[in-house]
This record gives sequence, C-alpha cells and structure tokens, in this order.
Amino acid sequence: MDRFYTGLRVFRYGGIKGFGMCDTVMQNRLELSDEIKDHLNTYKYREYDFYQLGTDFLLTAWKD
Repeated sequence: MDRFYTGLRVFRYGGIKGFGMCDTVMQNRLELSDEIKDHLNTYKYREYDFYQLGTDFLLTAWKD
C-alpha cells in the first residue's frame, strides 16, 4: 500500500473486511495522543519504540 493513502481508518476498515495490513503511515495521518506525538518528535537518529494502539494495532516508530 502507498503510505499517502494509509491511516488507522483504512486499517480498521480492512480488518472489518478480513484483511491484515502492514505499511508505512505518515505521522500526520495517525490518530495518536499528544503525549505520543510529542515523544515521537524527540527521537534521535536510529531511535525506535513500539506502541500498542487498542487491541488491533501495533505501531513501530523510528527515525532515519
């Protein structure tokens, strides 16, 4: 999938239809708390972390 078109709403809809998905998602398309967004902006080069979003989503975030 192209990252321009993806977001949590697309993944939720795909899950309802029985599709599993994995893709890169642009940060501005994520429905994240302000706390997580602030933390993502503090990453240093090659730093990464994992976040569980509800019961259906695992977010892996990193900085290139």
